Amino acid sequence: MTINLVLPMHLESFYELYKRGTLQLDKNKCIKIQKYDENGYPEVDPVDFTNRFPYCETEEQVLILECEVDKKNFEAVRFRIEGIASGESITLNHISTEKDIQWLHVEDIKRVFPLSHNAAVILPSKIGEEICIEKPVFQALVENAFDIQEKAFQNKGISALFQIIGLDISFDRETLDTLFEQAANLKLSYNNPKKNDRFLLHALVYERREPFPKSDIGLLFDLCKILAEREQAPDFRKTKFYEKIDAIKSEWENADIVSVIRYFENDPDYGAVRKLTSSGNPQQKDYVTAILFTKYKESLRNDSYNPLEMVFEIQAIFDLFPAETRSALYLLGKFFSYERFYNALYTAKKLRFLKNNSNIAESDFMKPREDINACPPSPVEPEDNVNSFFTKQSQEDLPFLPLAEHHGRDSDIANEPCDDDNKAFKQSAVFNEEEEKAPIEIKSRKEKTTSVNEDSKTANKKQKKTRKSRPPKQ
Repeated sequence: MTINLVLPMHLESFYELYKRGTLQLDKNKCIKIQKYDENGYPEVDPVDFTNRFPYCETEEQVLILECEVDKKNFEAVRFRIEGIASGESITLNHISTEKDIQWLHVEDIKRVFPLSHNAAVILPSKIGEEICIEKPVFQALVENAFDIQEKAFQNKGISALFQIIGLDISFDRETLDTLFEQAANLKLSYNNPKKNDRFLLHALVYERREPFPKSDIGLLFDLCKILAEREQAPDFRKTKFYEKIDAIKSEWENADIVSVIRYFENDPDYGAVRKLTSSGNPQQKDYVTAILFTKYKESLRNDSYNPLEMVFEIQAIFDLFPAETRSALYLLGKFFSYERFYNALYTAKKLRFLKNNSNIAESDFMKPREDINACPPSPVEPEDNVNSFFTKQSQEDLPFLPLAEHHGRDSDIANEPCDDDNKAFKQSAVFNEEEEKAPIEIKSRKEKTTSVNEDSKTANKKQKKTRKSRPPKQ
């Protein structure tokens, strides 16, 4: 008597089976066929399929084999009993089961299924034109397995990044998960968030396309652009926000991110912008999370950037903004997944089998930043002063004019302003120029002292996912 099974198999294992005629079978990877549909294709339990489906980077790396094996041999179990006999009684010391080794023969294969239509096109050139490739009848199950695997690796990425920084991960993450899923869906559908959506959602889908300064002061330009897109401003360059940061960009060229955030947090001119970019109760300063996410997203996209280099800066910012820093790290870990952080994590843990870890002192990473003269942010100007930016006496009182007033659109973002828009923006008042300005204190960027393993830099190059079923991450 035989039993019909479905067996997902990596291409390398299939090569060995096809070349040698036999392959040792791992029974834990076999999926029993429940029934056949009206077209004669096998149907399996979706949960069982997901749990047994192997990880793969691309769809053509795995085949699904329909096999017919001998049921008796497949389920054979051999028992071994060890004990001590004394008179008529036996004392059992150990009972174990030893499953017979099951060999899969090439003759056991009935049909070969690809994971997707794209894989069906690619596979003949990899495994041979003589092999018949069936329709991808398991594609829906494969997609579900991919999604579950991806979320699992995202969670591992979050955990790895928090371990690298030296922070615990115990905080409410449900809202961040929702925002991340919303941002991912918007990116996949090539849509933009709506005006009333949370500022942080706009920051998650934002990509820098302007020639902003590459130094950390350029992050305020990003903040200005994100806010302008959210408020549907015709031209972010016509806002007082942009004019102010553009005037100081040369002076702040060498300022580090801690100094930039402190400056933005303490200067009363930015009170209205801070309120527009905050949310929740208790209030979350989304502008801090957005700045951190934007900065380190660009850094981590560079394969030569070692995540250990961000430890000192993150710890210094965490002392000032713990909730916002945790949010940024959580989103970064989810965005880049485990594959971007595993090498740095292993280096930080000083795993015994790695080379040259003896050259990396524990003090080079995961320690508090003691040379930061941390001071609490000064309070925002009186509430009455902030509210003056939001009174609806006229559209000119608002920091950013909504596009709907000019173009009749609610969600589109215009990049090319018209003359009427420019005229209206010249009348808008984002900053009160007569208010007393907070003193500007510039701190030079700290010289990097983190010892980085050059070998780990090379080994840390991120492999891009090329699954054809979903667009690549932008």
